[in-house]
Amino acid sequence: MGRCHFLSIQSIGNNAKYFTHLVGNQVRFTVPPCYPSWTEVPVEQRARLRSIIEGDRSPHEYRAVCADVDCLAADRYRDYKLKAYNHLKAHEPSQPYGEMSVDDWQKCIDFFTSPTFVERFSKNKVNRGKAKYPSVQGSKSFSATRYDERDPETQKWPGIIESFRTFHTFRDGNWVNQQAAGKLVELRETQHTQVASSGASLDERAIAKEVLRERRGHVRGVGRVPKCTSPSLDLTVASFAPQGTFHQFSGDSQNIDSRFAMYEARF
Repeated sequence: MGRCHFLSIQSIGNNAKYFTHLVGNQVRFTVPPCYPSWTEVPVEQRARLRSIIEGDRSPHEYRAVCADVDCLAADRYRDYKLKAYNHLKAHEPSQPYGEMSVDDWQKCIDFFTSPTFVERFSKNKVNRGKAKYPSVQGSKSFSATRYDERDPETQKWPGIIESFRTFHTFRDGNWVNQQAAGKLVELRETQHTQVASSGASLDERAIAKEVLRERRGHVRGVGRVPKCTSPSLDLTVASFAPQGTFHQFSGDSQNIDSRFAMYEARF
């Protein structure tokens, strides 16, 4: 049994890491890392991953979970490709990476040495260096990390603003950079200003959106959202909830995390 966050559709809970590993293994066993990106892998090869999704679901729910699997697969495929590339740089070309067949390894060599890949790799390296404040959670999603950090007694999720510190500080407590530290100060100041002016704090997601700005494919404070789901809480939950229960979720989304337990999805 697994759970997924009803807005981001990202896997969370005790089985989340196993599901992520399962998707990664399926990617490695299914597709050689010789394509520019996951979206350029032939459709019939990508479709094989959907066999790991079991259970009785509504059409919209099935599409949403498939979208999350596709996002996970894209991440794992990128990692797989990088490891194969680093292996090629460190070893003789005659030594295939992992358990890859000789034919697939030759495809990878041809791909990694092509002018298109070399140019793209150089540009991506420059772009990564422009990241304002990189996160430190690795492959674990925003939703999964916050789920694991719930209060053991109340099961309350940590605040989105305080979670910003978790995602941008190392284990020794030091920030990834001063810009990230400054953003936390700005987030807190915005929250305090709202309380002082209206007597109540804004939805922390709204504060995060205001301070951190929009990011394509993401909902601030929630994380990546699959393309087939709406960033609107009402639309997403209306599509997933059993008929007659939508009224429980309609209206303001200030208590988004406390309402999470009302929806579970099985993988």
